[in-house]
Amino acid sequence: MALKFRWPLNEYKQPRRLSLLATEEQNLAEREKWIEEDYQNLRLLCAHFGIADGPHQFTLLALELAKELVPCFQEKAKEGRPRKWDDFALGALAVELERLTGAGFTIDNAAQTLAKKEPWRSFLESWEIDSSSFGASPEDAIKTAYKNAKKNNWTDVMRDAFKKHEAFGTLEEWDAKFISTIERK
Repeated sequence: MALKFRWPLNEYKQPRRLSLLATEEQNLAEREKWIEEDYQNLRLLCAHFGIADGPHQFTLLALELAKELVPCFQEKAKEGRPRKWDDFALGALAVELERLTGAGFTIDNAAQTLAKKEPWRSFLESWEIDSSSFGASPEDAIKTAYKNAKKNNWTDVMRDAFKKHEAFGTLEEWDAKFISTIERK
């Protein structure tokens, strides 16, 4: 991964060459100037990474750079496509299905209704590609996801959040927050 820096860290330095005609003191002074420039750039690099001045700042800088560049300091990225049906989505699905069943729908009718509504319809795109993953139909996929949701701790959290909104009469806010959060996935 390429690191991005702001000025002056994003500018290359001029080539450093000692003069063959200079005295030893002049070359020493030039080397000291280069050391000071490098030290100032290291301090700017520390500031870039949010590392405060202190006795261990350059050790911390080395660790930050290692995390950016060296695999053994990095977490392995998850392979494959991200899960659409994460715990939050499963919990929200359970709440929405239970809202419909509480209004008199059967589980089958509620699943059929949700399969036609956004954001759940977009969650079923994977069903169209691989029908074996969730069920034989979009409704079956919704019911399978609901069964998975009932085993999930997030479902209880989502139920409690929904009950709070129901008690305070802010179901429109629940719908707006819930829909926008699920649609962003």
